[in-house]
Amino acid sequence: MIVLGINSGTTKAGRLLNDGGACLVIDGKIVAAIQEERLNRQKYSGGFEKAIEYVCDVAKIGFSSIDKVVVSSCIDSKWTVKEAVKILELKKKFGFSEDKVEVVGHHLSHAYCGFISSGFKRALVCVADNTGNKLTKDIGLWNGGFERTSYYQAEWKNSKPSIELIETDASKKEEIGYGEAFRYFTHYFGWDSYKDAGKTMGLAAYGSKDLIDAKLFKRVGNKEVCLLGSKHDSPIIELKKYFLEQGIKLLKEPNCVNEPIQYYADLALFLQTEFEKSIIRRLSGLKKQTKNKVWFC
Repeated sequence: MIVLGINSGTTKAGRLLNDGGACLVIDGKIVAAIQEERLNRQKYSGGFEKAIEYVCDVAKIGFSSIDKVVVSSCIDSKWTVKEAVKILELKKKFGFSEDKVEVVGHHLSHAYCGFISSGFKRALVCVADNTGNKLTKDIGLWNGGFERTSYYQAEWKNSKPSIELIETDASKKEEIGYGEAFRYFTHYFGWDSYKDAGKTMGLAAYGSKDLIDAKLFKRVGNKEVCLLGSKHDSPIIELKKYFLEQGIKLLKEPNCVNEPIQYYADLALFLQTEFEKSIIRRLSGLKKQTKNKVWFC
């Protein structure tokens, strides 16, 4: 069986997404996979058109030879097959009809990728994301809950991977997760996109002291809750509000790009340390509960 996996590359409203690509699996084995940016030379590029052509060329097959096309979308509620075929023009551009297409949840696609590549026969899989699929039907792009952090029970059954969602964190509209917390600080540090959150993590390595005595995440029941507010379009305002509520005065305004970075590095260290303590608490509890190894993706 020949299966093609692709990222949507766009939302229903035409908002462009990042990190597009395609993967071709033949009889359960990955034959070819590539990110779109490697082919069009545009960093973080969404989409999959060149990637599909590439993986098919590697396998020396035509589009008509593909038995199943698996699509993962993001930010929108999980698409229907009809929506996927229409929005991505799968029939028009590649000849993929609805009977060949399957749509999977964004976090579930992460979980499968992580588990299959782990080498484990059985595992607890954690997907810690900024946003996956929207979980509600509220009007407005950022109104409603999203996939933020998801935990799955995964195991091989009859030579096939079986993955079941067991718990989620920060899925309500008034909650944010680990990825969104990093985005807030990333904006404060002067970078204008969540794509730069890796720089925030890197900046933490230059932190030298415990600048702040506060908690960023707290335990509620068996879950971890972020204390930052959930207004997606106002990350710096929400960050300032949090520190004000903690009785802490920020010493510098946003934008470490043109400032001595030590203060911002110390803030990044605070974020990284709080994140590590929180995720270890959460995964340790689930590991005991499920008696599994842990795979993080």
